[in-house]
Amino acid sequence: MKIGAVVVWYNPTNEDINNINSYLNYVDEVLIFDNSSYENSSIISSYKKITYFSKKKNYGIGYALKYGTEYFLNKDFDYVLTMDQDSNFNNDDILKYIEQVKQFANPNDIGIFGCKYNDKRQTKDKYLKEIITSGNIINLSNYRKIDGFNSDLFIDHVDFDLCYQFYKAKLKIYQFGNISLNHTVGNPISKRFLFIRVYSMNHSPIRDYYMFRNNLYCYLKAKKDHKSTFFLKHYINYRTLFLMKLLYVEKNRKEKIKYIKQGIRDAKKGILGEYNNKE
Repeated sequence: MKIGAVVVWYNPTNEDINNINSYLNYVDEVLIFDNSSYENSSIISSYKKITYFSKKKNYGIGYALKYGTEYFLNKDFDYVLTMDQDSNFNNDDILKYIEQVKQFANPNDIGIFGCKYNDKRQTKDKYLKEIITSGNIINLSNYRKIDGFNSDLFIDHVDFDLCYQFYKAKLKIYQFGNISLNHTVGNPISKRFLFIRVYSMNHSPIRDYYMFRNNLYCYLKAKKDHKSTFFLKHYINYRTLFLMKLLYVEKNRKEKIKYIKQGIRDAKKGILGEYNNKE
């Protein structure tokens, strides 16, 4: 079984190199797709099994993952591990993870193998309909059956769109409950409401644009396909909860709402890709 790994960089630090070290020795090759505006190949020049690619421009997460996955497809690899630059595995978790994929009884109906992240409570394996990109092991033989990562989404919902494609192809997502990924989930802010504390991600206005645009785009696509009420409800609930938290917890709401409205207009018109300031 040949397994590659794709990690997307953006202005990397030495800590991001340490994160790669947590899985480098357990895969056959690592491809770094660097979305920074400057080249960073010198910081990994001494590493074997790492291939570095840069266009000195931010092409987005969707493009980078699509490029990396197709790179390993063309080299006839069996699986590809997709990683964020700020994610890593504890101790020998990645070794156990790969061994469990190898020993899985029927991998032919699996599109994605996944693991839990930042959650020590879950211990049971389970099937999911959606999972985040970081820490996934994609079955490349089944990846060939779908369109693959949508580079036009640029950033946000790239993972959920891929999961939906596997769902339409009747391919499953299987999560191992005994494998944990250390994954950074932004820098949320919070505000107390009665007896609970409400957390919000407090993204930049441009990030809010992508989140709303791509969410609505995915919703409209699922609605047109008439494939699953799960995904339709999920996308609606996502937007509703996101907006409620933004209005209650966050500051700079006026500007963020402005970008969200633009994202909604662009989604309805089918305008994707990198944000284009129309003013």
